[in-house]
Amino acid sequence: MSLKVVLITIGVLLFGLLVFLPFIFSERLVSPAAPDQNGVGVYKSVDGGMTWALKSRVDERGVVFPSAVLSFVFHPKERNIIFLGTKGAGLWVSQNGGESWARAIDIKGALKISAEVYDIAVNRLRPDEMYLAVFQENLGRVLKSADGGRSFAEVYAVPVNRFVVFDVEV
Repeated sequence: MSLKVVLITIGVLLFGLLVFLPFIFSERLVSPAAPDQNGVGVYKSVDGGMTWALKSRVDERGVVFPSAVLSFVFHPKERNIIFLGTKGAGLWVSQNGGESWARAIDIKGALKISAEVYDIAVNRLRPDEMYLAVFQENLGRVLKSADGGRSFAEVYAVPVNRFVVFDVEV
């Protein structure tokens, strides 16, 4: 074995340890005030994380936005606006800091309500410009909005079925 192969192998092993060790030795945090609560929902802290308050629980089964949450981002100028991407339930928006949520309905139809929204990026200089990394209709895609999420257009599609776009940056 060459020295290069050995160093690459050691690097991969160290990376794996750094990524997985925190999950192996981490504990699930439970509130002493409500140990029977499962903690599902959107929580907000106004004191730097010392205390947290449940802001919204979407349904009685403890399922958030009828699906798993995959991504979220705060609007760069309006801190009460939050965008949230889900696995199989599209994009959701809160206009009031997470108190209530509404499904984002794309008026042009490029973003499907059943999309898996893996990542959301909002342009800090032009906040009405945003990008989504989505998986819908069996293809990974990148969608762009120029109107703050009211409508989207496809700017990229993976050329192979069942391949996902996981990340998008502005």
